[in-house]
Amino acid sequence: SEYDKKKGDVTGFGISHRYVNEMIGTEAGIRRDDSTRFKENYSYSLSTELIASQQLSFIAAVNTGFKAPSFNDLYYPFVDYGDYGTYQGNTDVNPETSLNRRIAMQYDNGSTVIETSYQYSHIEDKIDWQDIGGGTNTPVNLNSVLIRSASASWKQFWSDALNTQLSYDWTHAIDLENGKLLQRQAPRNIKVSANYNANGFNAGSLVNYLSESYDDDSNSTPLAAYAVVDLFTSYDVSENFQVGTRINNALNREYQTADGYPASERTYLIDGTFKF
Repeated sequence: SEYDKKKGDVTGFGISHRYVNEMIGTEAGIRRDDSTRFKENYSYSLSTELIASQQLSFIAAVNTGFKAPSFNDLYYPFVDYGDYGTYQGNTDVNPETSLNRRIAMQYDNGSTVIETSYQYSHIEDKIDWQDIGGGTNTPVNLNSVLIRSASASWKQFWSDALNTQLSYDWTHAIDLENGKLLQRQAPRNIKVSANYNANGFNAGSLVNYLSESYDDDSNSTPLAAYAVVDLFTSYDVSENFQVGTRINNALNREYQTADGYPASERTYLIDGTFKF
């Protein structure tokens, strides 16, 4: 397709400083972004880590974010996809800005690793492709969005060869203007993995569960929850050569991450890696 605009310049410059001793770690940074399309923007970050012991630490952080619209957000040419509607960029869309706050805890005693965190983000002018009526899809700015998220993970090394990991992520992302949930943002994500590695042989599995979400900003088209199981193995034939196999979606579940776009069925992969 022919774009009305074919080039643009974006310039970024950042500087940061990190300090660490036995009891505390700090990091501060500032970044300047400028482009031919938008005025310059300055964003900053500041974090502090309190090292309570060799195994335990606590983190607090605050930062601002800046995200300019992509070339497609601005200049994607008009295309008619029939039943899926028309799509076109929007030169009036503005950059996103955000304020993010985060607290976290990390524990690691060598055999057990536990991490928890909570983040509170407020986003102004979030860029979101929407159907604005009659099947016309274009990017728009959401005036004010609130995203709250929490995560917890536990990794256990049962032996030198075997380890497992369990993680849970919770996200609540809403448009403050209408109280609707953001599209394709699953509130819950659970992952369980196991990995065995000994004598050049590696085998593992990953179970990934996502709860129900919505495909549209009006919250009228639900996306069903799903769980997918992946399996993989690899073997070091020599120091330089490794072969591996992988089965994605091993249980052949039917699911979709966007309405009308089914995900892949069970997939088999075989690979080899040679290093020199």
